[in-house]
Amino acid sequence: MNEFFKQIENHLGFFGYKSEIGEKEGEKVKNMMFRHPTKLDYFVTEFIPGIFLFSTSIGYDRRPNDAMDSAINTANRKLNLTRAYYDTKDDKEKGRDKFVILRLEAGFTGKYEKNLFGVFFGNLERDQRVIFENGDFIKAFNKEETE
Repeated sequence: MNEFFKQIENHLGFFGYKSEIGEKEGEKVKNMMFRHPTKLDYFVTEFIPGIFLFSTSIGYDRRPNDAMDSAINTANRKLNLTRAYYDTKDDKEKGRDKFVILRLEAGFTGKYEKNLFGVFFGNLERDQRVIFENGDFIKAFNKEETE
């Protein structure tokens, strides 16, 4: 496993995240999943050498709408590191024609340094609060709102 993944595994493990190795090229780890019982899970990929993408996805059982677009655009203007967007997926097997998948992504560059990574991860968590405590976002993605 490369040094960055070892170090963030230790760092995030301290905060209760459990890690799973994903894809490997020989002995080199290309990505890992970090799961937490009460926080968002993160999929971390070495995008290119020294650049790591932290991403998470959240599914919503509803169709995309203009309020979602507006809420995402507003959130992106307020976020420090994260970029938010959504995809849609057909899911006819479960009796729904559209399924919205919210994607949150942020990049980390350079080598692991405890304080720097702590600032990075703290900003990821801050960005999550900006999104999920925003009334317009909650209304736009809430199933009870207009379809």
